Amino acid sequence: MTESLSSNPCAWLHIEGQGDQEESSWPLRGDSTIGIGRSFTNDVILPHSSISRRHSMLQVDGDCNYTILDLGSANGTFVNRKMIQGPTPLHSGDTISLGSIKLIFQQDNQPLPNEEDTVEDAGDQTAIFLQKETVSVLICDIRGYTSLAEEIGDKQISSLLQLWSRAVSKVVEENGGRVDKFIGDAVMAVWSDQDGPRQTDCALRAAGEIQYLTNAVGKRLNIQRSLQVWVSLNTGPGIQGNIGVSHNRDYTIVGDVVNVAFRLEEIASQLKSDVLVGESSFQHLTLPEEHFTPHTVTIRGKSEQFQCYGCSFAQLYRYLKK
Repeated sequence: MTESLSSNPCAWLHIEGQGDQEESSWPLRGDSTIGIGRSFTNDVILPHSSISRRHSMLQVDGDCNYTILDLGSANGTFVNRKMIQGPTPLHSGDTISLGSIKLIFQQDNQPLPNEEDTVEDAGDQTAIFLQKETVSVLICDIRGYTSLAEEIGDKQISSLLQLWSRAVSKVVEENGGRVDKFIGDAVMAVWSDQDGPRQTDCALRAAGEIQYLTNAVGKRLNIQRSLQVWVSLNTGPGIQGNIGVSHNRDYTIVGDVVNVAFRLEEIASQLKSDVLVGESSFQHLTLPEEHFTPHTVTIRGKSEQFQCYGCSFAQLYRYLKK
């Protein structure tokens, strides 16, 4: 035990009672590392099937500054709904999500009651935790990519994609979303309903910025043509979680909302509409009628026709400025 980590804790983890889950608190004291997981060998034991045996670890320095690190868990570790990729600092009030369990990190002068954990090991199998929620899925795809690649060559197209993907990731995060994946010359980004009622506006704002930066990256690399993207946005229920086979899972989202978003991007290019949004996304926008044109389209794999709304980038920018 270090001098700064005395028997008086400087921080706590707190889980609020939900359903059959009892309210519990764990004082964090006496060790520079605190293991969290399903196994009985952890310091903080969470006997739930969505928790890995060794899920994550807290680390604390001599000044009582805490960081959290994921230990290769099946369902990942999230701080304030963002999946962590490395050691992540914690601040009082942060929400730590592990599988279906949410912990509150508290760091103040008033310790919460200490409760003894008398749980047993929950077995060797970790159940993959999947969550259903309403999301907005944004697709942005660089136009004419195949001919562009032939025109500028492998070296320059590689530089383009590296610069573009880094810039796109930053724009998406700054607008409250997360990049789900890059697929060659396209990006799929997601906004959750937990991000607020204006998630669709945030997604469209990101799309406008992505169009701007796409053109800027092309100019930076001295590409002769003006680079643009096709944009589609669709809102609806999706399933999020670590999906795939053992040892090869990716945290992603699946469902009809994703399939339709990709279909709309294809239709946007056919309609020569810079931006195309689905009916549900359109209903979330604020007074969009004067900026978007309605279209009734046939989506591959669906028997009924689908209502969507298109606009140019100039119209999108006017909508975002209102």
